[in-house]
Amino acid sequence: MPTNPREESLSESGMPPAITDMPATEADAGPAEADGQRAIHLVQGSTKTGEIDMWVDPATYLPIRTIETAPGESATSDRAIRDDYKWLPDTAANLSLLTPAGAVPAGFTQVPNAGAGN
Repeated sequence: MPTNPREESLSESGMPPAITDMPATEADAGPAEADGQRAIHLVQGSTKTGEIDMWVDPATYLPIRTIETAPGESATSDRAIRDDYKWLPDTAANLSLLTPAGAVPAGFTQVPNAGAGN
């Protein structure tokens, strides 16, 4: 199993700072299960303001499922927006399909970032 590349930047709770800094409802955050997978359940917002429920893999922190609801709606409402995520395994064949960070596709030209003071 691959190691977590962000391991050295984890907080005391074992989660990346971006997750621990997210305002969550503590009563609803913690170990859970989604589609038979172990998960960490995070909740941002409230029933009054609208809510985003997110289930992430406890080893990789990749999302498994998100459910977004409008104020006053429940996660089981037919008006809730649910997204389920499936990730390809990190085999050599799958990794070869990725474009390296910073690569410029053929036929395109990289231009300086105007906002960077150029």
